[in-house]
Amino acid sequence: MSVRTGDSLGAENAGRRKKEHTKDDGGCLRIRPVPRYYRYLQAFMFAIDEINNNTNILPNVTLGYHATDSCRNANKAIESVLSILSGHRLLIPNYSCWDTNKLAGVIGDQSSETSLHIAPILNMYGYPQVPVSTCSEECPLGFRSVMKKGIHRCCFECLPCSLGEISNETDKGSCHKCPEDQWPNDMNKCEPKPVEYLSYGNDTITLLISIITVILFIKTSSILAIFIVFRDTPLVRANNQNLSFILLVSIMLSFICVFLFLGHPVHTTCMLRQTSFAVIFSVAISSVLAKTIMVYSAFKATKPGSLWRRFIGFKITNCVVLFCSFIQVLISVIWLSVAPPFPESNTHLYVDKIIILCNEGSVVAFSLLLSYMGLLAAVTFIMAFLARNLPDSFNEAKYITFSMLVFCSVWITFIPTYTSVEGKNTVLVEIFAIISSSFGILGCIFFPKCYIILVRPDLNSKSNVLKQAHSRQPVPRYYRYLLAFVFAIKEINRNSDILPNVTLGYHATDSCRHVVKAMESILCILSGQRYPVPNYSCQNHSNLVGVIGDQSSETSLHIAQLLNMYGYAQISYGATDPFLTNKQFYPSFFKTLPSDQTQYLAITKLLKHFGWTWIGVITSDDDAGEKQIQELRKQTADHGICIEYTISLPAGSNVYMF
Repeated sequence: MSVRTGDSLGAENAGRRKKEHTKDDGGCLRIRPVPRYYRYLQAFMFAIDEINNNTNILPNVTLGYHATDSCRNANKAIESVLSILSGHRLLIPNYSCWDTNKLAGVIGDQSSETSLHIAPILNMYGYPQVPVSTCSEECPLGFRSVMKKGIHRCCFECLPCSLGEISNETDKGSCHKCPEDQWPNDMNKCEPKPVEYLSYGNDTITLLISIITVILFIKTSSILAIFIVFRDTPLVRANNQNLSFILLVSIMLSFICVFLFLGHPVHTTCMLRQTSFAVIFSVAISSVLAKTIMVYSAFKATKPGSLWRRFIGFKITNCVVLFCSFIQVLISVIWLSVAPPFPESNTHLYVDKIIILCNEGSVVAFSLLLSYMGLLAAVTFIMAFLARNLPDSFNEAKYITFSMLVFCSVWITFIPTYTSVEGKNTVLVEIFAIISSSFGILGCIFFPKCYIILVRPDLNSKSNVLKQAHSRQPVPRYYRYLLAFVFAIKEINRNSDILPNVTLGYHATDSCRHVVKAMESILCILSGQRYPVPNYSCQNHSNLVGVIGDQSSETSLHIAQLLNMYGYAQISYGATDPFLTNKQFYPSFFKTLPSDQTQYLAITKLLKHFGWTWIGVITSDDDAGEKQIQELRKQTADHGICIEYTISLPAGSNVYMF
């Protein structure tokens, strides 16, 4: 832009040339000037007008101007300067058409590159050149200009664009926001946001989870194979092998369903991931619950009149598994029918990336799914806790209690953790809960059994189980006698019409079908102490009425001799030896079962009734068994019945338990 001095004619020329600013033949000014540069022209025109309107600034001087646009191009800048110098629209070097107006100087250019080319020409003619004075530097890419309050509009400050916005032009007054699925690249270009999910290719944690899951699946499959191979052993059969197989298969499937949570979410995986793991876990917990009910009812059913008798049998356990699992299946079907889960691209959770996850569709259905699973686990835990002190040889309630404790702890911790994390971390938390709870059930219930089967096969035998049963806890078939005895005592004491003004008490011991142990027990009862003290009694406040027991004829013979010395009555509920009926030797002995002779006669009549003349006999390999064979041969021989063979089993064998 050139400045010239002159009279009012100069002002007219200035006004005319002002209009020519938009009629330049160079091309760049045929288009409307860019606003950020046009303000410099406006500021220049404003300054000229202010100087001309105020005579005190330049008295008797009127300024005019001629404005051109170099378009930040050196050639165009030189053309413009030569045109100004010649005063003609055509380039005429060293010639001036200005007769009345005088060129005062040139203001510009803004660019350093073009100013370097303009300066030598103006220097040749002695015209001053003043570069454009700006209050503020132009704003670079990624920034926007903001006017400063109370200062000229040419003065501004550059502020970076807000998060998610770009400015792809310099010295721009505003930024524009990128689309939701895009993100600024260096603040000057919108590019697609990176997508994040549990990818097999990019996430190390995904590969680690996959490896752990496969290892646990193989381990569970191995345990299942071990149980199938050793399915006829006492340890496997004693704890309902069918339920064990169902539980192991459920645990295997629970590990497999982890893969539904990995990889890119699609409609199929979103619909199956929550419902599959919930149904599989319900089957697993239902199996554990059925095992617990079976163990608990087996011991509670020994009490006379107990309602637990109806829960004994495989039909009840199968019904428990089917019914409890069906409820979870029903919840899942309703959920998938009303508001099924679907894949969702979350662009609002993080501003710089897109999280692809599964929208559960219905939070209520998802909560109901977990609540029902928690209810099953809680009921199983309570049942197992109640049965934890039952005999060890026939009871896995302790292992079930601990497994359900681990299961409940994991999922109780899962709820606050799941609600406090975001994005793919929610999926990781759920995967951790699935793997941890499944492994907890597997380890607590099946690892101890595998140890016995593989490392200590000597413990996985009938004789060992019987030994543990006699040495640690009462055998269930004998234990029910004790329960019946206690029940009878309570009923007698409760009903004052049976024994008026009399309250019965009792002291129970276990002879373990051993003579020495039986004698020790009787002496302890007689002396009233924990240790046998013959001919001494500490029972000053109570009177011993009599002794009920023992079941064995052998131990009853020895007990009867001792009690006969002190005149105490003895009632046996299992002794059948005919010698005990001799009142000369055992005057205070009574029994509730008929003698062996009566039984042999009844057996013989039964065989004769059906016409069986050829039989085999199974008995114990002790003296009592040998004596029974001899007595039975006498009875059957008189009626023409032949005992062809005999099978002797170890004394005390409880074959029916297996």
